[in-house]
Amino acid sequence: MPLAKVQDPRSLRRYSASDTTLKNNFSIAVSDYHNNYNSYWDYDYALASQISVDSVAAGNLNINSLVSPKLGVHYTSQYAFTGSYTAKYKYDSGDTTVSSFAIEGNGQVLYEEKLLTVRNDTARFGREHEYILTIGDVQIVRSSATKKTEVYVNGVIQPTATVTIVDQVADSEASACKKREIQITFEDGTTTTVSALIGKSIGNIKTLFDSLHSVYFAAYIVDWIAYDIYYQRN
Repeated sequence: MPLAKVQDPRSLRRYSASDTTLKNNFSIAVSDYHNNYNSYWDYDYALASQISVDSVAAGNLNINSLVSPKLGVHYTSQYAFTGSYTAKYKYDSGDTTVSSFAIEGNGQVLYEEKLLTVRNDTARFGREHEYILTIGDVQIVRSSATKKTEVYVNGVIQPTATVTIVDQVADSEASACKKREIQITFEDGTTTTVSALIGKSIGNIKTLFDSLHSVYFAAYIVDWIAYDIYYQRN
């Protein structure tokens, strides 16, 4: 199918005369597919596939998902860009619920956001939360139990380091959220920002996220085709 259609999913539901000029230059080859759906709260799903653009391999997409009344929710997905980064997402429910998103390169974690929610009947709302942001060799840890933010460099805590939110009215692309930035002041007095750390670790994170959107949408296309085949046969 045309890559332009994948990049703009809304266009799949409408016809344009210019569609006849589009080149079928995007393909997804599925090597493994399993979809056992009983209900929204009871299913298991697996997908292994390779994405190609202009007949050149662009990466591999793998998804595994399990939702069970007894086993809870467990989800993993991974997209390995050819000769570049690997993006991973994971979610596991339970007394300790863990969700994480990571970008790896050359076998090393370049960027990771992880949220842990731990059951604690004495805590507010019955859960304690810990947020961990890792960018290269710098790690920021925020705990709801201690209400403290800690900074680590190469695994070593920086006792006097501080983390502050800085308004960036002129910068609509700041990392924390629109017009804001996270600034880190280390023990030696030097400062940096989350945006600067990301820039050093990952060449172009915006392009990477845009690409991830396209490939994950391609997985939905596979599902639509699979459903169509199933209902035609049954």
